[in-house]
Amino acid sequence: MSCIMSLMISGIITLINTGMSDGFLSRWIGAWLVAWAIAFPLVIFIAPLAGKMADTTVARLSGPK
Repeated sequence: MSCIMSLMISGIITLINTGMSDGFLSRWIGAWLVAWAIAFPLVIFIAPLAGKMADTTVARLSGPK
């Protein structure tokens, strides 16, 4: 999940910032490697926390059982 998300986002942002000029692919890959290095650990550590928060929210909204 973090791989595809960071690949798409870095590609779009690189395209917006530099356009489809010479060296686009190498700039995109460089940006993607940095983005993935940040995104992967965040997904590993934050996903369980986000799941717990979602479970707590749903339990509170569902009311007492």
